[in-house]
Amino acid sequence: MSAPKELRCRRCKNFYYYCDNRENSCSYHRGRYHSIVSGGSGMINMSQAKKWSCCKEINPDAPGCRVGYHEEDTEFTDFLCESYSNINRCSQTTGPGPKNTSLHLAPRESRDASAPEEEEEEEERKRELDKENCPSGYQRHQVNPTDTLKRLELAYDTTAEAIKAANQLVTDRDMYSREYLLIPSLKVPTLPPPPELTKEARESRKVSLFLSIIKCDSFEARYYLDSHDWDVDASVKAYREDMQWESNMMEREYAKQGRVCC
Repeated sequence: MSAPKELRCRRCKNFYYYCDNRENSCSYHRGRYHSIVSGGSGMINMSQAKKWSCCKEINPDAPGCRVGYHEEDTEFTDFLCESYSNINRCSQTTGPGPKNTSLHLAPRESRDASAPEEEEEEEERKRELDKENCPSGYQRHQVNPTDTLKRLELAYDTTAEAIKAANQLVTDRDMYSREYLLIPSLKVPTLPPPPELTKEARESRKVSLFLSIIKCDSFEARYYLDSHDWDVDASVKAYREDMQWESNMMEREYAKQGRVCC
């Protein structure tokens, strides 16, 4: 037998075909329909005594407040498989009977064997849909209850402010009301390399650096730099050694004359 052609969704209780399952095929309520009367006395309008916990709708048949993919009701499918097997056993013991062609169900073993392949196909289809519906420069992330903006920052190498701006989130907790988030990409554009300096420009920069260290004129700075192959450190060292030598010579000359060097 082939795999089930028609399945039942556990959320909206509608029947669907696997090949027609889309991102917005299922309209369902995430909460539950429960009583809003906790006690007290007086007349109560029973038509308004219950509501949906997710969207506060009072009508039990109100359209779903969320949309998504259909999810197979495996318990219902197993029940149909078991019922179909019982019908086959009865027909074998009591003779041929009317064929039930409305149940296109496969045995449990064959469905379990094909489940991983179907899950892989569904995941691949979801990824393709995410790429189609995601604008350029963004990534699509399905929100989990354990997600935080800090974790998304580290996972996608972005910032919380960029995520909030892209999804129009007022507070950090607003993300839990969304099924998906758009994660902006913060790739830094590659800057072109700076233009190569000419020989005159490089020499001018080294002269300026020399003058920022040693207080002298530009002619003297160029002389020392040119004498030491335009090595700034060596030129500064040589200049200071020359200044120290001149200072020592002046002290000796003044000492011979019996004067004190100022």
